[in-house]
Amino acid sequence: MPYNLHVNKHAPFEDPERTLVEQKAIEQVENHPEQLFQKYKSLPASYGGRYINSDLFKEVFPDYSASPANRTLFNVPVHNSAAVLANALFREMVASGDDSHGNRVLFITGIPGAGKTTAIQSLNFDFNKYKVVYEGQLSTFDQAKDKIHFCLKHNCSVDVVVFHRLPECALVHTVLRFYEIGRGASVTAMSNIQGDMADSFEKMFKEFNDSVRFRVIDLDDNSKVYSTKQHILQILRKEGDKHVIRQRLEQELGRLLNAGYLTESAYNESAGRSPKGLSGIADDSRCSERCRQAFKRESRSSVRERPETVVAKEPTYQNLDKYTKELFKIKRLKEEQFKRISKSLEQKIFELEKEINFYKNKKLGLIDRIFFKQKVFKYDKSLNDAIQRQAELRRRIRKVLDCNSDDNYTKMAIAKIKQTHPGLYETAIDERRKKINIEKEVSKLKRKFENNEGIKKHRSRGR
Repeated sequence: MPYNLHVNKHAPFEDPERTLVEQKAIEQVENHPEQLFQKYKSLPASYGGRYINSDLFKEVFPDYSASPANRTLFNVPVHNSAAVLANALFREMVASGDDSHGNRVLFITGIPGAGKTTAIQSLNFDFNKYKVVYEGQLSTFDQAKDKIHFCLKHNCSVDVVVFHRLPECALVHTVLRFYEIGRGASVTAMSNIQGDMADSFEKMFKEFNDSVRFRVIDLDDNSKVYSTKQHILQILRKEGDKHVIRQRLEQELGRLLNAGYLTESAYNESAGRSPKGLSGIADDSRCSERCRQAFKRESRSSVRERPETVVAKEPTYQNLDKYTKELFKIKRLKEEQFKRISKSLEQKIFELEKEINFYKNKKLGLIDRIFFKQKVFKYDKSLNDAIQRQAELRRRIRKVLDCNSDDNYTKMAIAKIKQTHPGLYETAIDERRKKINIEKEVSKLKRKFENNEGIKKHRSRGR
């Protein structure tokens, strides 16, 4: 069947060898895709083409699969070609009339380095239960929506499984994989994928409702499975947004670099830098064995936890250029400043939340009408917003105290304020007294002025 595949070129490479490999791969995909599909189906890991993964598709290109050094150098040049092949084979396998393995389609996704392949093997996964198993990224809603709609259009039932892992653990696994086969992942790609996952899945919940089965397997919690939408979004969001995840990954990368677990090639791969060529990677392999063994011991002996803000030390990397050192210095200063602001903000909001807890009691009708009906403060609010909210809270308390009504709701609200917030209550009472005293003084001055004016008029008449 004609495929008519088209591959978009990557931005120009500085290394002419990488440009040549990219052009060669594009020509193979656009001119002879059938040969590449047959070669992929012959791979044992592809299960006859029913397991589709763009990273596995890269193995059909000889320039890439020749050695770990080649995988490092040519990973990006063949990436777009492999993605186009994976998408074309996915649509062909789903649309095929072969139902010998049923009509179920499984999507597997997660942060790079989560251990998806290893987890599937350890969970005794049975590929024979599925017509197609697609492993790829679903953090982009539009791409995920098109693939799932295509499956539903061809009367296939769809399962989506997310393998969740701490980003620090995932980074360790990508570095170990880099030492093993030469393919790692950049902290930018990892943070974008895991950080955007929750928003994409929230949109998919609204798009597909109950027609698609979603699950999350938390590999950090004994592979516990979550299937409700609320729990899935809670798990996907607990690591933070992509900016927080990237900061955590950069801190972990700095820690590994300072500990001596990273070679120059491994650091460049994780930092998203261009590799230094086959000769440089080959020279770097002399110390990779030492780093790999030490890294394996370190990864087995330590258990990663969700860390607080940790300031990475300046790398002791000898070949690191001056520009990168300056970037690390600037980043360290920003992290210290963020840590101070974050601590003060969290403490302030914690105190304010304690002060307004009683406003959440929905039994008090007057308080329901006057005060806030929702959570007032969230941890992503700025400090200025928190201060403004506090001022608004004091203003509303004064409004209740200034109320002259004798109904039960007013008395109940004032008693609750006096009991729960004695400090704010006393402040409001003092302000009210000052206001009354000022009004008395103004009225006295006004009467005195009017009396003086009356005396003056009386005297002028007597004259």
